[in-house]
Amino acid sequence: MIRIIKDDAPAFWTDFLKHNKNVRIYDDLEKSDDGKEVRQKIRIHMISQQKFICCYCCGEINEDDSHNEHIRPRDKKQDLSLDYNNMLVSCNTSNQCGKLKGGYYSENDFVSPLDEDVEEQFKYSTDGEIIGLNEKAKNTIDKLGLNSYKMNQSRKALYNECIQLVKYCGIDYLTEEYINEKEGKLPRYVGMVKYFYDNGFFDDVIAIGED
Repeated sequence: MIRIIKDDAPAFWTDFLKHNKNVRIYDDLEKSDDGKEVRQKIRIHMISQQKFICCYCCGEINEDDSHNEHIRPRDKKQDLSLDYNNMLVSCNTSNQCGKLKGGYYSENDFVSPLDEDVEEQFKYSTDGEIIGLNEKAKNTIDKLGLNSYKMNQSRKALYNECIQLVKYCGIDYLTEEYINEKEGKLPRYVGMVKYFYDNGFFDDVIAIGED
């Protein structure tokens, strides 16, 4: 998980809410074609703002395989259901991320991607596991299913791929292709790769092609 810094609510969203007083909660968007359209439009906007990665697992997303996610669930906090600062975009993976979280939220036991210190509360192992550094982070991993077998295997494979890239292409290539933003997109699982990079996991890997 990486920190997401929200931009200001886009004008098309605030203008829609201003001129549609009958839309009082998020579910009201379903009642009209204009509401459905602006709901899709805000998702496209947030995906771009999130650099095309899921707010929780950091897997790749697009508008067809994701959904508008409310940090504080819209069914329990209807007064915040239209608040742009309470919305992100999650992948649609079953039994994971927003689909698994559902209506859960706890101020004291859930790490939000919007928290300033979110990246300081997790670490990763080379076998693909994400590890919570406190009880709050451990609970968040459980509630989001971030250590599913499939996800762990995917992260493990990516770590091994990064090791090979550093050996043959060098550390600069790794940062360019697996950490840095490119054409408005971040690479999948960038939080994990950045963790390994920042903590020196690649420092002892020698590029075979170097003189």
